[in-house]
Amino acid sequence: MKVPFSWLKEFVDIDVTAQELEEKLFSCGFEVEELIPLDAGISKVVVGKIVEMEKQEGTHLTKCVVDCGDYGHDIRISTGATNMKLGDCVPAALDGLHPARRHQDQAPQNAGRGVQRYAGFRQGLGLEQRPVPGF
Repeated sequence: MKVPFSWLKEFVDIDVTAQELEEKLFSCGFEVEELIPLDAGISKVVVGKIVEMEKQEGTHLTKCVVDCGDYGHDIRISTGATNMKLGDCVPAALDGLHPARRHQDQAPQNAGRGVQRYAGFRQGLGLEQRPVPGF
């Protein structure tokens, strides 16, 4: 059975990393088949709060202004995601993002429109598959 580490932490008081927990479980006689790091190969993705939104004329994209705290305020991003609203906290891909390999060769669709960064949602980050249905 695949179980997200974050889900385990909701039900059990765990104060170690996933790797340390794997070693402890193994030393007690339990088998952990595999650890799947969902952040492997992804960097410069932070959480930001949407403070402004505006449809981008002539496209399916939405321009957003996002507050990413220590990483920057009033950061302009663009996204094709439709499942967000003002005030949502969303993953934001900062300059220099290294997304999943298959997305690196795709050219930006909003070049020249004054957008500095992109909103990095599940599919854009190469996370289409959820580790457990419903999560």
